[in-house]
Amino acid sequence: MKTQKFFIEGMTCTACSGGIERSLSRKEFVQEIHVNLPAKSATIVFDDTKADMETIFAQIRKLGYTPILNPTPTKAAAISRRTLVIVVLLTLAVLYLSMGAMLGLPQPLPLVANHTCQLLLTLVIMLLGRRFYTQGFASLFAGVPNMESLIALSTSASFVYSLTLFGSAHLYFESIAVILCLVLLGKSIEERAKMDAQSGLSALLSEQPKEAICLRDGIEEKIATDAIAVGNLLRILPGSRIPVDGIVFEGIANVDESMLTGEVLPVGKTQGEKLYAGSLNTNTGFIMQASSTSAQSSLQAIVALIEQAALSKTKLTQIADKIAAIFVPTIIIIAVVAGAVWTFLSDFATGFEIAVSVLVVSCPCALGLATPMSVLIGGSLASARALFFKSAQTMEDTRTIDSVLFDKTGTLTNKTLEIVQIVPMSCSEDELLALMASIEQTSEHLIAQAIVRAAKERGFAIANVATSHSEAGFGITARIDERDYRLGNAAFVGATDEMTKDDAAGIVVYLAREGEILGKIVLFDNLKDGAIELVGWLKAQHIDVQILSGDSEHNVRKIAQQLGNVAYTAAAKPADKLRVVQSLKEQGRHVMMVGDGVNDAAALAASTASVSFVGASDVSYQSADVIICNDDIRSVGYAIALGKAIARNIKQNLFWAFCYNALSIPIACGVLLPFGIAFNPMLAAAAMCLSSLSVVANAQRLRRFRFEI
Repeated sequence: MKTQKFFIEGMTCTACSGGIERSLSRKEFVQEIHVNLPAKSATIVFDDTKADMETIFAQIRKLGYTPILNPTPTKAAAISRRTLVIVVLLTLAVLYLSMGAMLGLPQPLPLVANHTCQLLLTLVIMLLGRRFYTQGFASLFAGVPNMESLIALSTSASFVYSLTLFGSAHLYFESIAVILCLVLLGKSIEERAKMDAQSGLSALLSEQPKEAICLRDGIEEKIATDAIAVGNLLRILPGSRIPVDGIVFEGIANVDESMLTGEVLPVGKTQGEKLYAGSLNTNTGFIMQASSTSAQSSLQAIVALIEQAALSKTKLTQIADKIAAIFVPTIIIIAVVAGAVWTFLSDFATGFEIAVSVLVVSCPCALGLATPMSVLIGGSLASARALFFKSAQTMEDTRTIDSVLFDKTGTLTNKTLEIVQIVPMSCSEDELLALMASIEQTSEHLIAQAIVRAAKERGFAIANVATSHSEAGFGITARIDERDYRLGNAAFVGATDEMTKDDAAGIVVYLAREGEILGKIVLFDNLKDGAIELVGWLKAQHIDVQILSGDSEHNVRKIAQQLGNVAYTAAAKPADKLRVVQSLKEQGRHVMMVGDGVNDAAALAASTASVSFVGASDVSYQSADVIICNDDIRSVGYAIALGKAIARNIKQNLFWAFCYNALSIPIACGVLLPFGIAFNPMLAAAAMCLSSLSVVANAQRLRRFRFEI
């Protein structure tokens, strides 16, 4: 199976994107297809032994759209603006010719010449709006009619009918012109709103430089960022951005990582410390060693998260998509029936106007914009806070959270642990620390990082470990110089009660060699800034808080007391954490798990919504639904509050979109015509545009979202 991303020009509504998805998903070689309407992109998973991209593109072209694999910058936006200006001027001319006499304006042309000018001007407008016809009829004939199909049918019928009435008192050329003009105007405003919503992603992508200075055998050479390989040495000049992830190889650096963390103050980096793609080197040149390629960098991972969220769909969206799939065909039937009824009750002209008005007023654009606009804007707000949702459904799920479970070490407490005591028992202090560092050198756990850091600071040599195996929540078994070691808690290594009697003072890690206890190390951790305020805010929102930690009873109780005597479970193994999550969910609770260790992965995966941090263990990072990049624990509250705001905004958008159709379609069908209230085609076009713009405007209200603890 092959996964390919590409772009599609010409989509305007959910019927467009949904039609493409339905058409391609029917093909046996397509396993999965997701179309992102605002971004005009698609991601497809297909069997490349049965079809290639040209086969897929040919199917999309049959529907009237233009697929593009690698789009290049064009002047499309400027051309669209010029087209709109021309259409507006031509429409005003048609209105003057058709309705000027009724307003008392002079009419220099005789009737036939007047109508001929209206015909020619309308043909030019239809030519400028030809995509409505090419795409509309192509989709209609392919069995997946969309908004363009409604516009194409209504204006084409009006045009043909006007030709039959040529030379009579009233034609429909002005209706055609106004419909196309208003639709183009509405689409132009929508496109601008979509571009604004996408601006955060574009800004992120611009943070990665196009070129880098590579050092090869002492010679500097400029190469494309895409050509950087793992292990390459790169010179980073002052004021330039870091092209890929890596480490400081030579020199020191002061790096602005605000694109990743939101923190504007530069971070000092010394030899061996991590560097992130897209961050800015503020004032000192240095040499770095690449640890990733351009495509695998943290910056690209963030962009992928944003795109993944935009591509994903909430349960509400899936319902809307199902409605949209049958909406346009149903509207066509309603328009024909309503037109026939009013032709019978009144005359053909009345029935014709009713049918055209129903087709025009029923455009499903508002329905298609309801969710993606809110998700895009909400996602840009989150990324500005160094927070990333992996899916739109997670945004919706966070609004229901009523229980938050926290891991302790590195989650509620600072990631930098401090070694406060080294207690050798059957070896020297130096040997104990060096052996522990050798065993822990490949672990990502905070305890391991503290031990390895302390050993390096003392200049100890770290031995090679022949084999090692980590048992999450317990410890590590390893083999060094043909001897077996166990490193972990007291129970894991078999420490006696006498050895553990003073272990309540902090986090204690033991080392045993073939059954003999060599010693222990004691570490302390402290609460992160904002942890107390976050827990207070969660309680004020009537959200229960618990701590699930593998640490000792004494240490967990101390943190729980500092947080306001919250509930806690100490000495919790991965299975224990999972059991707590499952038990709460069985009680009907909506659970958020917050953690960053391997022992949190199962609980993270099982929770309603889960949160982890950049730099966490790979498995917990992959299991989490929300990623926090700045290590600010208060971002958990921000995620919950923003998720509620996004879900509320989506519901508002869908409500207005459905209400609009529920009210406008009956009016367009003529139910109020006996009372003198009706839509003519021009009013129908205006109402259709206003419905889409109301959804866009409501989505923009999300930008006013604020959250402070």
